Amino acid sequence: QNQDYNFEVTAAGIKITGRQELLLARDIGPLMSKNLVLAAVMLLEAGYSSKAVAAAALEMETLVPGRLQLVSETTPHIYLDYAHTPQAVELAAQELSDKYSKLVIVLGASGDRDSGKRIEMGRAAGKYADHIVVTDQHPRSEDPALIRAALMAGILEVSPASSISEIDDPALAISRAVDLVGAGGAILWCGPGHLKYREVKGKKLPFDAYLQARKALDLD
Repeated sequence: QNQDYNFEVTAAGIKITGRQELLLARDIGPLMSKNLVLAAVMLLEAGYSSKAVAAAALEMETLVPGRLQLVSETTPHIYLDYAHTPQAVELAAQELSDKYSKLVIVLGASGDRDSGKRIEMGRAAGKYADHIVVTDQHPRSEDPALIRAALMAGILEVSPASSISEIDDPALAISRAVDLVGAGGAILWCGPGHLKYREVKGKKLPFDAYLQARKALDLD
C-alpha cells in the first residue's frame, strides 16, 4: 500500500484501488497478498495495462515452499511454514484460524538460538490454536525437553493445559495432530518449512516434514 494505491482481500480476489483499479483473481491469503500487490502496482506504474497485469498475476508463482505450503487438498489440510519467531507464528496462525473452524498447531523451536523467543512463540500459538502439539525441531546441543518446556510455558499463559500435547518425535506429533483436528479443521506445522533434515547433537538427521505430513494423511 502507498499514498496512490490501496488494496483489500475480498471473496472475488485482491481488489486494488487508487490511480488505477484492478482485481487480481488469486486466493493467496494476507501473508502473500502484499507482495503480489506490490508487483502489480509496479507493473501498472511502468505502463502496463490493467488487463495485462491481471493476466500476469495468474501466471505468477506466489506459493513459496515452506511458507504456508498446503501439503495436499486431502482433508484435513496440513500447512507447512518456516515460522520460527513469535510474529511469524502469530501471522500464520491468525490467517488459518480465520479460515478454518478448528486449528491445531504443531510447534517446535530450534536449540542454540534465541531462547527468549520460545515463551512468546508458545503464547502466539496459544492465542489462535484449539490444540497445540509441542514437539522437537532442531534441538542441536540443547536438551530438547527444556525447549519444549519453554514453549509450553508460553502456551499456558493463554490456554489451558488440556489444549497441549507433548510429543518429542515430530513424526508422531503430526500424526497426533491429524487425529485431533477433525472435520473442517486445519493443521499448521510451524518450523520445518521445506528442510530435509533435523539438527540433533551435531548431526543432520534426514527428516522431510512434507513427506511425514503426507504419511500422516495416509497418502504415502
